Amino acid sequence: MEDGVIKPFQIMNGLPTFIFSKKEITNMSTKFGWIAVGKFPIKRPTMDDIRLFFISLDFVGAFQVGLYDQKYILIQFTLESDFNRVRQKGTYYMQDNVPIKIWKWEPGFRPR
Repeated sequence: MEDGVIKPFQIMNGLPTFIFSKKEITNMSTKFGWIAVGKFPIKRPTMDDIRLFFISLDFVGAFQVGLYDQKYILIQFTLESDFNRVRQKGTYYMQDNVPIKIWKWEPGFRPR
């Protein structure tokens, strides 16, 4: 599969389905850059509070925080050094001692 080429679909169980090789998935995922997953195991603060928390970490480059679902967020960094720094610690504690566990996003990520 190349950029700009539409991949043909197949019908499986009566539904249109796209099948990608591991190489294609790896290729597509590299375009996402440096993305980390954050999980709030107890409760999730507001998105404003989450963004303020990440701003307080004084990253060198830019970052974006997006909501994945009620427990998970995705954080995309423009610099690999910021991405590595946030992952090194693993678990952070926000206001009111709310934990957030952070790890590297991978193409097979599925929330539990």
